[in-house]
Amino acid sequence: MEEIKSPLLEVKPKKEHYGGYVAAFSILSILLLLGLALPVRDAASLRAGDEGILGEFSIIFMAFFGGNDYVYILFKFFSAIGLVMSMLCLISAIRCMSAKGVLLVADDDGIVDNVSEYRLGSIPWGDIHDIELKSSMRMGVKKNVIEITIEPGEKYLSAIKKRIFQKPELTGAGMLETHIVLRDADADSVQIAVVLRELLAEHRKTITVRE
Repeated sequence: MEEIKSPLLEVKPKKEHYGGYVAAFSILSILLLLGLALPVRDAASLRAGDEGILGEFSIIFMAFFGGNDYVYILFKFFSAIGLVMSMLCLISAIRCMSAKGVLLVADDDGIVDNVSEYRLGSIPWGDIHDIELKSSMRMGVKKNVIEITIEPGEKYLSAIKKRIFQKPELTGAGMLETHIVLRDADADSVQIAVVLRELLAEHRKTITVRE
């Protein structure tokens, strides 16, 4: 019977944070969808109530932005782009709210990455070159990022290629860097980085003893 290993580290999302995101992106998606459905060019001939809520929204839009064709085209274009982006964010937030979802797992074999920019999945300790915690300030807010440097095997490059809008960026030494941000996780990035470095060091000690 195969032995079931318990994770040494398991990071889960804070569901209450994502609940707010789901509500916000849902409302935004509905508004943008209404924007695409509004008969904006015909608003000048509408009276409030003639076309229900769509007619009323059309009149409000025309009052603020005018009714020429250029405004109409820009309005529809940005509504479409915004709707796509909002729906992608909504899907991502719903996925993170999954009861079974975990952002990061570490055990004797390595790390399971479900949260980084690349979401590489299972990463054996032997493939990890280094783990560092890096901090930056943006608009007065401190952002902690766990940077994992990996040997760029075909397994990882293939995983990245499957992701939309992502492409692998190798360092000057030919290594692959993936960044983990845990701002909405039920964990502290600094403590997680320390634990991951300790686990990596323990793995290397084990390899050295065997040799």
